[in-house]
Amino acid sequence: MNKVLNISALTIRGLKRFVNEHKDNIEKGIVFNPYGTNMKATFTFYLIFATGIAENQILSFGDLNEYVRTRFSGKEISISKGLCNILQKEMGESEHYADIIKEGAKIIEEMRFD
Repeated sequence: MNKVLNISALTIRGLKRFVNEHKDNIEKGIVFNPYGTNMKATFTFYLIFATGIAENQILSFGDLNEYVRTRFSGKEISISKGLCNILQKEMGESEHYADIIKEGAKIIEEMRFD
């Protein structure tokens, strides 16, 4: 069964909380388990990764929401194992994905609650 994430359910507080909860692993250099089953965590790490990619220029929660709408074509995202495999592959293809996630986490920590 697919989980559906509404963009409106994506909150800056939730994202900041996720970064805080995973801070130690992010700082050590996150390594993905290709057999992992936590699809929401995979999706959230992808959002942090996307934020850390300089050319995306995601500097605010509004920028991130716009990126999500553009990247996933709409207001609802079906978070499936297939989608998570694609996102994990995309992150893994970047040689320095752990550093990109670190950078994204720093940007998210600095985002304001506007």
